[in-house]
Amino acid sequence: MLLGLMLIFFQDVQAIFDLAQSEPEKALVLAQEAWSNPSHPNREEVGLALVTIHRKLDHWEEMKTIIEALLDGDFSSDTKIQALTRFAAMARETRDQDAFPHIEEHYQKLKGSLAKNEPTSKLYAEMGSMFLKNAQFSKAETYLAEGLKVTPDTSETKIELHSNLGVSFAQQGKLHDGLEHMILAEKLYQTLKGEESINYIKNIGGIMVYLEKWEDSIAYTERALRLAGSTPSQTVVSLYNNLGTAQLNLKQTEAARASFQRGLDMAKSLNYQSLSLLNNMGFLLIDEKEFQKALPYLLEAEKAHEASKAFENLAIARKNIGQAYQGLGQYEKAGTYFQSSYDLYAEHDLRSNRLELFPVFIENWIHLGNYRKAYELMKEYKALNDESTALAAKVEVEDLQSKYELEKKEKELIQATHAQQSQAIVISELEKEKQIQKQIRWYLMVGLFAAMAMLLLLFRSLRFRKQAHYVLSEKNSHIEKQKVDLESLNEMLKQQSYEDALTGLKNRRCFDLIMEDEQKKMARAIQNNSVKPMLFILADLDHFKSINDTYGHHVGDRVLQLFSNCLKEAARASDITVRWGGEEFLWVCRDAAFEDGPRLCDRLREILAKKAGTVPEVSVPITVSLGFATYPFLPTSSELIHSLKVADMALYRAKSGGRDGWVGYQNQQPMEKTPTSQDLEESAKQGLFDLTKSPHLSLA
Repeated sequence: MLLGLMLIFFQDVQAIFDLAQSEPEKALVLAQEAWSNPSHPNREEVGLALVTIHRKLDHWEEMKTIIEALLDGDFSSDTKIQALTRFAAMARETRDQDAFPHIEEHYQKLKGSLAKNEPTSKLYAEMGSMFLKNAQFSKAETYLAEGLKVTPDTSETKIELHSNLGVSFAQQGKLHDGLEHMILAEKLYQTLKGEESINYIKNIGGIMVYLEKWEDSIAYTERALRLAGSTPSQTVVSLYNNLGTAQLNLKQTEAARASFQRGLDMAKSLNYQSLSLLNNMGFLLIDEKEFQKALPYLLEAEKAHEASKAFENLAIARKNIGQAYQGLGQYEKAGTYFQSSYDLYAEHDLRSNRLELFPVFIENWIHLGNYRKAYELMKEYKALNDESTALAAKVEVEDLQSKYELEKKEKELIQATHAQQSQAIVISELEKEKQIQKQIRWYLMVGLFAAMAMLLLLFRSLRFRKQAHYVLSEKNSHIEKQKVDLESLNEMLKQQSYEDALTGLKNRRCFDLIMEDEQKKMARAIQNNSVKPMLFILADLDHFKSINDTYGHHVGDRVLQLFSNCLKEAARASDITVRWGGEEFLWVCRDAAFEDGPRLCDRLREILAKKAGTVPEVSVPITVSLGFATYPFLPTSSELIHSLKVADMALYRAKSGGRDGWVGYQNQQPMEKTPTSQDLEESAKQGLFDLTKSPHLSLA
């Protein structure tokens, strides 16, 4: 009777919700009693309350049963929309992929009754999040995009929709699209909440790292750190990691070291282990040739990866440790770690980072003088590279074959090498003996009979010495040939480190070396008022990720090779062509003015249009967007970063303005101070730079 009185008291569903916050078990009894009454006047609300209570108690099966009853029963569409929203949330939390088709089936039934209101927005947001968490990006993007269509800018749900869409794009490598939605989410958050979100700003800074927009990443990350204050947290630890990564890539080594150390110190105070920080600090120290200092960080990371059975990360960690020991000249110990890394890659069929192991492992065998092992690894490297990139590895196997043959005669070669000086002395002595023999012949002429006998002896002696001289000369030639072969191998390995294996273009390391000298020349030219300008043209293949996903990576690689060949054809003899990263390329045009940009960009686009059909598997057009800027960009500065930043801004505008075209910027005015990335963006927005674009592009 008491329970009946309480039930009457709690017919107000809100009261059941309130009780669920403090005493969910009691609320569950009351809600179940009300739900069991088919004629209860508030049965729909009670059902939704039951779903909430079961979720709070982690009663997943019971929660699913009530949701199914609400979806299949004679209830209002509003109730069913709320039930389906919670069904999607439950499937996301439990990773119940078997429920996905059932949820989509209910969605199709409800689709016709969906209105432009908050419950509908939340349904789309939750379904998009469900597919996103399970890496079903295409479906996630479909629901999130539909949600954006029906959600007004006054709804906080729109923040979540933009954020999740940004995450989906970013996880697929569509970084520009991901960044756009992340920025929209952050701006909307500020508008609706009246404050900044540390998480959104942190995520934007993180995407900037992957886009290699180092200065922008630093600006956003420092902004997030200011919001975080002095309170230690794992979020702040990851911010220091992002900050240090950007600083390191800008060659701000000491600043990067300080950022990594702050992150490590904070992680230690939280009893938290940041493997990214450990690896990055170790990498920095290896790069600075502080190999002994790098080892503790790398060994700690290795231990953690081993404990968690993260085999791919463990393989990378052991490769890095091997590099540290290699730098210390401890080649035997380095070889042990390289071999362990190699075995892990083979045992678990891990291929993504395996290619990075081979060059250092091969180099280590060469240091140890074991050319047979180096040759075997080089053959395997070539085979794996062929399989991964469908491109013959640019390795002279014959050179290593000769090293293999050389090892068979290793002892003889070493002895001969050390004996070169003594052989030269022997040859010199032979020459002296020739002079002596001349004297002997003169004396032998004194007596005819004695002379005949002595001449015979002399003939045999000279013949022997001539043969010995020939043998020694041949050995010297052989030694010299082996030295040339070794130098050729070293030159080949050096060339590989400066060249992109897939496209044959220069890589960023090679670009840095070339431009270091060019930058010095430009500084002198600015001082002497004799500047010959250059153009920096950044090119990005349109919808390349979609081509990769649709046709496979082997076709994507062929598209990259096709574009690289087009770029080589378009480039002039003095130009520099670089694979900048992923599907992005850099074309440095010497002695080219701003007015040359449209002609050069259109020439590349025309060549690509003519040759796009040479990849028959791809049925969609293969096009490219380009952004260019003059170098130097500031009349009084030889800094590369300004031109690269502005070219990237131009590329972004070309892509957002319709793709398959070009945008260019030029600046002819001095600036009062050295501009940051944000200063350059603001100047562009204010129209302070000269701008040119493809006629068909529509720039906002």
